[in-house]
Amino acid sequence: MRPKRIYLLLNFNLAYLYFGKGDYRSALKWATHFINQPSTRVYEDLQAWMRIMIILIHYELNHMDIIPYQIISAYRFLLKRKKMFRVEQSILSFIRNLSKIGYSQQTLMNEFVKFHDELKQIKKDPQEGNAITFYFDIISWLESKIQNRSFAEIVKEKQKNSSRQTDPDVRFAQSG
Repeated sequence: MRPKRIYLLLNFNLAYLYFGKGDYRSALKWATHFINQPSTRVYEDLQAWMRIMIILIHYELNHMDIIPYQIISAYRFLLKRKKMFRVEQSILSFIRNLSKIGYSQQTLMNEFVKFHDELKQIKKDPQEGNAITFYFDIISWLESKIQNRSFAEIVKEKQKNSSRQTDPDVRFAQSG
């Protein structure tokens, strides 16, 4: 693996790690490092998801005034890329609506649940399904909002449950 590729992947993973940890300022720092790299054109899918992550970071930091500009930037990138997944379009629309309207807590929860259900439907499409959780687990982020738990808790719990299902000793113990 070339050093530039390693550096880009490191930036992406550090941004994701800090996001999961709830350290959104550090996540934004590493995400910005990634986006500002000139060779990120090679990694267009990664860059698209990094742009989405940046929007979510600004949402978490309550930077509602910055979000519309980030959404425009993401749309421009996706249009220039000449490929926009339905999931990307849905996420950008959802966040744009959240940033525009002052929701009550109950209405906000309803919006999160509705969008969570929409993404579950999109995930059934084989062309869209991998995009939803491969680069950034947007469904777990929504679940963290719905359940009022940290993103890290949700992801850790899913990993634990996933490893139990694939561990032959656990399957044997459950069936016997």
